[in-house]
Amino acid sequence: MPARGFLNRAAEQWGDRPALIFDDHDWSYRKLADIVKARRQALGLSSASEHADEPAGDPLQLTLHLDPIQLTPHFDDESLVDILAYWSSNDPFALLHPGWTERERENAGALLRRGGLGRGDVVFFTSGTTGLPKGVVHTRESLFAGAQAIAGHFELAPRDRWFSPLSPAHVGGFAPVLRTLMTGGALVLPSHAGAHMLRGAMLEREVTIASLVPSMLRTLLRDPAVPSLRLLMIGGDALDEDDLVLAEARGYPIVPTYGMTETGAAIVDLLTGRAIGEAALRAGANGALSVRGPSLFRGYLSETGVESPLDEDGWFATGDRGRVSDSGDVVIEGRILPTFITTGGETIDANEVETVLLEIRGVTRALVVGVPDPTWGKVVGVVLWPADAITAESVRDHCRARLASHKRPRLLAVVSPERPAPADTTAAVAHLLEHGTPVTYP
Repeated sequence: MPARGFLNRAAEQWGDRPALIFDDHDWSYRKLADIVKARRQALGLSSASEHADEPAGDPLQLTLHLDPIQLTPHFDDESLVDILAYWSSNDPFALLHPGWTERERENAGALLRRGGLGRGDVVFFTSGTTGLPKGVVHTRESLFAGAQAIAGHFELAPRDRWFSPLSPAHVGGFAPVLRTLMTGGALVLPSHAGAHMLRGAMLEREVTIASLVPSMLRTLLRDPAVPSLRLLMIGGDALDEDDLVLAEARGYPIVPTYGMTETGAAIVDLLTGRAIGEAALRAGANGALSVRGPSLFRGYLSETGVESPLDEDGWFATGDRGRVSDSGDVVIEGRILPTFITTGGETIDANEVETVLLEIRGVTRALVVGVPDPTWGKVVGVVLWPADAITAESVRDHCRARLASHKRPRLLAVVSPERPAPADTTAAVAHLLEHGTPVTYP
């Protein structure tokens, strides 16, 4: 099934089967296709048949629809219809995170206005290895290839109901839409009234598959498994061994996965250690992992357009370290550079947070670390060396105006003559756990 116009073909094949389950209403495939068509026309977007002979990536003039889709904090039916309306056209579109600061939104808008996008392009933004969000440019074909690989690997079928509580601003929240609707299953969205009641939603709607980050899994592990679940994909961060053991004891069918925005989908099943679909991985002499395959993005948005970081043979350096055996078994060992903190599935560059903290008057040094947290896996903790008196309130107010919510410090320690200063990141974590002050954001 080709990427373009797949929803109409799905409506022809599974017309009256439920495609969307949300709050108090279900939409069949036929009804969803009709609603999406009406929204596409209302937005003035092209149809799937227009420009069908133009290859993905052909440069465009900026007269086309490059306005990013404004998503709600929780994935809902309105967001889904907007996304599918753009997808069913040939026009490029971008997805923005609802928790961004105004500075991050302005940066994304500036990158989009510089051009370089082509027919069929889809832009996600991720913090990656830079401070401000980086624009990752996929094509509909690369995203569809990733969805097909997952569908085949996990044998998705019309009987499946896929629960999708993750934001579609990230690939991890966007990809289940394609995976589910291309295989005749039903996409289950979180309720407006209880977006965080994961287990209740799964029980009520007899969910068979869900994509979660480790912090969401920890919420589920307080109770026995949901009987209808046959697969629980976990991504966005490494899964603690204790959580995996408890999940197995509770009866949850856990499958940890490895992937990133640039790969368009999970590319390694960490339970078996095998690559998913046609993804190929290799490890350099120092363990640096590279990946190649049909789901890879085509480049990053830059000052001059879209720049590809792939080498001449199509390999992408992931920035992660691992091992790949002769038989193809993959082991992921973590990031190469120790500057990243993952909290609730969001990846944060500690250097960005440090730069913002050093803007505070009187702060001469800042150390930013990930502090273990039972809910989020890790939260941002900071140790500050001040030249003048400083309060938690002043730090909070400064960071609230300059950092997205998931990047803001949640635990703060100010170095004073009464206590020895931590000498490294390990000591900083211990120092914060013992002496840190919680920082809350009303």
